[in-house]
Amino acid sequence: MGAPFHSVDRKCEDAFGGLIEQLTGVHLAGYTIYKGKSGKELVGNRVEVFCPRATGEMAGDSDVFTGNWRCDVEITLVTNYADKTRDQREDAAAELFDAILDHDNLAEQLNNVEGVKDFHAYGGLEGAGEGLDGPEMENTDEGHEYRKTLGFSQYCRPS
Repeated sequence: MGAPFHSVDRKCEDAFGGLIEQLTGVHLAGYTIYKGKSGKELVGNRVEVFCPRATGEMAGDSDVFTGNWRCDVEITLVTNYADKTRDQREDAAAELFDAILDHDNLAEQLNNVEGVKDFHAYGGLEGAGEGLDGPEMENTDEGHEYRKTLGFSQYCRPS
């Protein structure tokens, strides 16, 4: 199985990054998808997928770990003000975030991303965004870059 517990956050990043690559189209053409964080400076129009925290689930009131996780996920669209108009940025954001939120089978889609091993997304919510908890949107600006972030939690476990 190969270290499924300590890397569930990285597998979650890989699953969302792969899903974004599969489901997005024309408005995100030319964007680079980065998964995780590194010391490398990221430049250009891009999508950043990051899981800053994974919280393990305990069985009831016991101290027994179930093997299930709640991974906090941040998906950020980053554009340079000089490269894209407001309408182009919003079209790209709509394509990106609709690929995540406009699903009644998101967990199934994540579980079928090619190349992601020992990972199983699940959820019990009804309707769009199944398996997601608490989606939030934030707009920020850093120097010459516009950043639009969708943050949420995804339930998952090693498979």
